Amino acid sequence: MNNVQANIILVSLNENFGKIVSNLFAEQFSMNFINCRDELAEDIANNKILLSHFTMADLENREESVLANCIERKNAVLFLPYDLYRRNKLLFNGQTIIYLRLDKRYLSEKDVISSVSFTTRDEYLKNYATKVIRLDSLDDKVAVQKIKGEIK
Repeated sequence: MNNVQANIILVSLNENFGKIVSNLFAEQFSMNFINCRDELAEDIANNKILLSHFTMADLENREESVLANCIERKNAVLFLPYDLYRRNKLLFNGQTIIYLRLDKRYLSEKDVISSVSFTTRDEYLKNYATKVIRLDSLDDKVAVQKIKGEIK
C-alpha cells in the first residue's frame, strides 16, 4: 500500500464521515487528501469578482474544470460528496469510486437532503460505484481497514 499512485475516490451520503475517513486513509498511506467540495469553494472564492457575472452554465463549467483538476493529481484520496459526483459522473469514468455505504440512521443533521432521498441516492451509488463498502457504524478506523481490504 505504500506505493499507491492511482487516485482513490470515496463517496458517502454522510459528508462529514466521508471527509474524516478519506483524510485518515490518505494520512495512513502517505497520500494526498483532496476534499473536492473545498477545492470548488476555494476556486469560487478566488473568483469573487467574476462570480457576480457568472451564469449557471459558467458555474457548472467551473465545477467541471475544478473536478477535472482534482482527478489529475496523483497519489491522492479524493472525497466527493454525492451531489458533485452525480452532476459530474462522466468525469469519473475509469476511476475507482468507492461508496462508503451507511445505514440511513447514520446520516447527520447536516445531511438532511441526503436523508430525504436516501433510498434513491443509495441505489444510485450502489449501481454506479466501482466498489461498495457496507459499514455498520461510524467507526472511521474500521472504514479505513475495509477500504484497504478492497483495494489490495
